[in-house]
Amino acid sequence: MQFTPQQIAGGAKFSSVTRIGNWSEEIALADAKLHNFQTKSAGGSLLLRKQQMKIAQCTQVVPHTFSEDGLVRFGDTIILQHTSTGRSLACDPYEDIFPGFRKFLVTGCADTSPIARNTFVVCRPQNGREAQSTYYEGEDQSVLRYGDPFILQCNESLLISPDGQSMAPPLYLASTQKNERTTTKVTNKQAAYMQETPSADCLWSVQKPSRGKTGCTERFVSHGLPVYSNEPFVLSHQCTNTFISTNAGTTELSDFGHEYEVFTSRESGKGKLAVMASEFSGKTTTGQLTKSTVEENEWVFMTAADPMAATDNRVLPVAPQVEELLDEIFQNLVGNNVGGFMELRKDFHDLDRVHDGRISLREVKKVFEKRGLSMANGRYDQVFNSVDKKGDRLIYYRELISLLRMPLSDSRMALMVNVYRDLDMGGNNQVPLATLSLQYQPQNHPLVQNATYGKEELRNVYLTNLIQSNQIRKQAPYVTLDSFVDYFSDLSSAIQDDEEFEAVFTSLWCKLS
Repeated sequence: MQFTPQQIAGGAKFSSVTRIGNWSEEIALADAKLHNFQTKSAGGSLLLRKQQMKIAQCTQVVPHTFSEDGLVRFGDTIILQHTSTGRSLACDPYEDIFPGFRKFLVTGCADTSPIARNTFVVCRPQNGREAQSTYYEGEDQSVLRYGDPFILQCNESLLISPDGQSMAPPLYLASTQKNERTTTKVTNKQAAYMQETPSADCLWSVQKPSRGKTGCTERFVSHGLPVYSNEPFVLSHQCTNTFISTNAGTTELSDFGHEYEVFTSRESGKGKLAVMASEFSGKTTTGQLTKSTVEENEWVFMTAADPMAATDNRVLPVAPQVEELLDEIFQNLVGNNVGGFMELRKDFHDLDRVHDGRISLREVKKVFEKRGLSMANGRYDQVFNSVDKKGDRLIYYRELISLLRMPLSDSRMALMVNVYRDLDMGGNNQVPLATLSLQYQPQNHPLVQNATYGKEELRNVYLTNLIQSNQIRKQAPYVTLDSFVDYFSDLSSAIQDDEEFEAVFTSLWCKLS
């Protein structure tokens, strides 16, 4: 039927978007679904598109170091190939094997051509005593040697963002002591993975394979000798004294197909270690006793056979500098919030349980994440290392706050100095806290005027912060000029206009208002 009874009787017709006896909701829904699909497809957010982009990025051909003399050097891009299976060590920076911990999958890949996921850069350690080069007098310091600690960094092509405008933090090959959460899926052994932080878990060294009695001396005397490409070795994890390994019986399914599981173990060959005859003759010592190496633990560094393979025509985005990261933290954590630095300082102090003014990287991350900032672990390390001058993974949080704040202009510095001189009636650079408390007028502070704090509440916070900062400097119950300027620089960073800052700051003191 083409018309309804109402239309036959001369009633109003339905609009063009309405069908006879049925609303066109299904058509509108289908159109919306199609539009949503097209939008996701164009933006690369479809699961299929994400998979295609991932595989394309991970399997792109990358530069491969050519070594004319066969030596492996720091900074070389190499392939780590397993001798018995012919597989190459490969990573998947998109597959988190321990969800939430950002530990990424490492497998044995069948492809041994230089692609992004199976090439690694040999790097020196970045922190701690391992970062200090082992010097061999008269030798090339850039050459990797047996026994030297080093780290393996993923290829830079894996770090490029989907829009091609930025770089993610590097990933490093790592392992940690086996426990109920960090074991491999198939063999239940100690896992090897990629992580963002170049910690002690990322330290490796190269050792000569041992053949029992025949090879123990060679391993013992090889320490300090240069490492050559295509020469078998065992890759030893420094912290757990295990060797990275794989075998054909440990297959797991990944987005790249069936690949071999990679793990670390101390598995060794069978046989006795009695070398009493050679000890008696002086050929070996008891310190050279070592079991033979199994083939599953042996690898080689592969370099390019053709010098043209090392040609790098990539145009990589520039990684963010520390200053850019500090500005990002400032905008996210403080911005235009007048009390931002005061709250940040309080959070840091609450974590400083021994009251020495120092906190760890983990505590810095805890504070930032509590305040809504999300950055990759490698970016936290980049900021942290700019303050951690000693390399002991502890920083003075006051130095970090100073880095985050805007530089104090000469006019604002002069204003603070003049206020302090007016308060320092003795002229000895020591203003008693009692004097500061008496002269301080919290009712004029923006945080009281916008009802964020009460008058006496802000006074107590102000005095508490000053006491805490002076305890660190062993100068309580007096406040020095440096402490005074340092504390009120927090307020200065939150107020952009000079005239507004001068009006606010002078109104906080009885003598000046």
